[in-house]
Amino acid sequence: MVDVPVTGDGGADDWRPLLDDLEDRRRTARSMGGSEKVARHRDSGSLDARARIGHLLDPGSFVELGTLVGRVPADGLVAGSGEIEGRPVMVGAEDFTVLGGSIGAGSSAKRFRISELAELDRIPLVMLLEGAGHRPPLPDEPEPGRAPTDLIQQARLSGRVPLVTGVLGASAGHGALVAPMSDFSVMTLDASIFTAGPPVVKASLGEEVSTRDLGGPEVAVASGLIHNVAADDRSALDDLRTYLSYFPSSAWSHPPRREGGDTGPRRLDELLDIVPRDSSMA
Repeated sequence: MVDVPVTGDGGADDWRPLLDDLEDRRRTARSMGGSEKVARHRDSGSLDARARIGHLLDPGSFVELGTLVGRVPADGLVAGSGEIEGRPVMVGAEDFTVLGGSIGAGSSAKRFRISELAELDRIPLVMLLEGAGHRPPLPDEPEPGRAPTDLIQQARLSGRVPLVTGVLGASAGHGALVAPMSDFSVMTLDASIFTAGPPVVKASLGEEVSTRDLGGPEVAVASGLIHNVAADDRSALDDLRTYLSYFPSSAWSHPPRREGGDTGPRRLDELLDIVPRDSSMA
């Protein structure tokens, strides 16, 4: 609850209903798809979207953007800025507990915005995928998406700032298209990625195929779409942190440098056994 000082007769009381409503909306957004869906997601061995961001970023560094966007919690995308090893990044995590992590008008705008801020601030963009792609708008909802779309904006990041992606579950449709545009992508052992899932394949080709056969690690790595496979969410997020530690935040900056603990001159008598005295010997 936000504490508001009383500045005059009825000042705080006038604001209290609005502040209470704001806090209720924030609480609802942060509850994601509700306690049952979140618990079921965790019981499957996966982290929820907010826990993924919490593991990826330095503790206490996350600042959320667009918490109250949309009619459902965060419109299915938790997004904002944070730090990795003290360096700023933008991050977006699809929330599978909210309408299957699908993309609506609000989350589409957030996807564009974090990509835009990554370019403007010259910092990396991290996308964490587990979603069903675009969802049809309700009759009275605005048409989804901004022009240009988030994919066009993400393409602008190429060669300017690192774009890295973690596929942490089933990723389909529009959201899945982020991975092939990334500089580095990692997926978990039980994840899958495809533009259209098994039901669409069944309807269009009459073939029954599993999500793993369609876009599991064996397929995605062999095609070059995915670079690394991790055992679980935490390992995948650690891989993303490690990858970013090797690179500068942008094409306009230098990579991080760490001084070693033992870099002074020393004798290497082992070289006498490695390099032969006789130059004719290999």
